[in-house]
Amino acid sequence: MGLGTGLGAPFEGGLRKSVLEIFRQDGVAIHRNVEFAERLSGGGAELREKSRFVQLLHAVQLNIANQILDFRQAEVKEFSLYFEKINIAELLQDIHASFKPLAEQNNLHYLLDLPVKEFFIDADSDSIQKILGNLYSNAIKYAARKVFVKFVAMEEDNKFRIEIRNDGFLIPYELKDKIFEPFFRIKETSMEKGTGIGLAISRTLTELHDGKIELKESTGAMNIFVLELQIHNIKKINKPIGRFIT
Repeated sequence: MGLGTGLGAPFEGGLRKSVLEIFRQDGVAIHRNVEFAERLSGGGAELREKSRFVQLLHAVQLNIANQILDFRQAEVKEFSLYFEKINIAELLQDIHASFKPLAEQNNLHYLLDLPVKEFFIDADSDSIQKILGNLYSNAIKYAARKVFVKFVAMEEDNKFRIEIRNDGFLIPYELKDKIFEPFFRIKETSMEKGTGIGLAISRTLTELHDGKIELKESTGAMNIFVLELQIHNIKKINKPIGRFIT
């Protein structure tokens, strides 16, 4: 399913940079205007609250633009990754911390079960951040009271997995494949803002890592998303690769 932009190979180097530069410049302008208005008004609480909302809205818009560009990148066969040694434990800790303010804003019970401080894997760091960012964002967005994340090493199988659980609306298990299709939105949660392509991008990037991402059948009142990847991938380490999406 395409976006119908008719874009070709120059997409990654040209349009992506142009679009994101527009958003970056808008963000700088917003920040400067907000600072100026706060100085004129003495930095009143009401204006500060409005300024935070405007800046948050801009961040959401930038994220949506990135997701659409990532998806279009896949359509025009331009995804390329560079595998290297990364500390997935540190990366997971950083991502968890970055979403903590949003979890607190939503009054969620927010936990990370991470038994190690260092755990090195062969992967493309930017892709792993995108995958986990999408999973975290969805879990927090749709949770009612709690989000739990767990890291599990399976070294004997050369694998590890990250489980992300949230309560709230339970995704029907019969939709376990449908939710990874581009632009699919569940009717019961469609009022929430989103592009409907985050999980599709996540699955593409996971498959590029020879891994899998799936919705597990819930045995309680929690959605369970599981990301499972290889620890060592000798075939791809230090080699740029690409995946053609048809």
